[in-house]
Amino acid sequence: MILGLVVDLILRRSLPTDVAALSELWGRIVTMRPSAFFSLGLILLILTPLLRVIGSLSVFIRERDWRYAGVTFTVLVVMLISIYVGQS
Repeated sequence: MILGLVVDLILRRSLPTDVAALSELWGRIVTMRPSAFFSLGLILLILTPLLRVIGSLSVFIRERDWRYAGVTFTVLVVMLISIYVGQS
């Protein structure tokens, strides 16, 4: 996200007000559009806790700790539903 701000300041464009779609993200990064870097930063911020929950779930399953695996799976489902609902 900081890289997007730096690119924006160098190119003297106005700050982006839209979020790039995943299908457009790579093309915007190649053309050095600040909105792409802001969108990439948001995606990474969303993926960080999601990957942590997935990692925790795999550890709980491997350790056969079914109670915590169930709770973690529930958290994962809630996160995925909120991401899906947030896209529409």
